[in-house]
Amino acid sequence: SPRPGLPRDNFSIRWTGYLRVPATGKYTLGLLANEGARVYLDEQLAVEEPKGANKRKPTQNTVSLTEGLHPLRVEFWDGGGLSRLRLFWRPPGSNADEIVPARAFVHEIGAEN
Repeated sequence: SPRPGLPRDNFSIRWTGYLRVPATGKYTLGLLANEGARVYLDEQLAVEEPKGANKRKPTQNTVSLTEGLHPLRVEFWDGGGLSRLRLFWRPPGSNADEIVPARAFVHEIGAEN
């Protein structure tokens, strides 16, 4: 379970905050979820994995982002078994996907982390 009080299976969760983008450019976002997930940036659907069970490669989409903070919403649902959600990005000029680092997530404007 992602949080105390939630069941291990058959749940959904929504996280909100901001994504701190370090440089303007095109980012390839990758989403790997065992069931389903959606990621919204600036209130627009950025990447979606509607049925991720047994997938080994992330679903990807390329988006243009400007440096700075972007409203972020992540929706995840799980029907059973292992609960897994990973969000990757490939920044401009990079050839490799990486898990989005914790420093890129901001929970509220004016927060240090």
